[in-house]
Amino acid sequence: MSQSIEQKKAKILQFDPGASEALPIHLFSKLSNKSTKLINNTDPENYMKGRSQAYRYELKDPVFVSSIEVQTEGYLNYKQLEFR
Repeated sequence: MSQSIEQKKAKILQFDPGASEALPIHLFSKLSNKSTKLINNTDPENYMKGRSQAYRYELKDPVFVSSIEVQTEGYLNYKQLEFR
């Protein structure tokens, strides 16, 4: 059975928009793409060499994102990263 209005209200009031939480991988489409496998990756052995090309990540449903973190190694400071 569905949640009562009071339960839903309590869940909304508990929401902390400042809390940092990684997006679960199942929210993304194209899970078999190598670039998608980098999402939430912490293993330095799982990487892709940088190229001058666009990488697209698509979510199955809209979500609120407050920050995106990208870690690189071996690139000079003048290199750019653009989000659209």
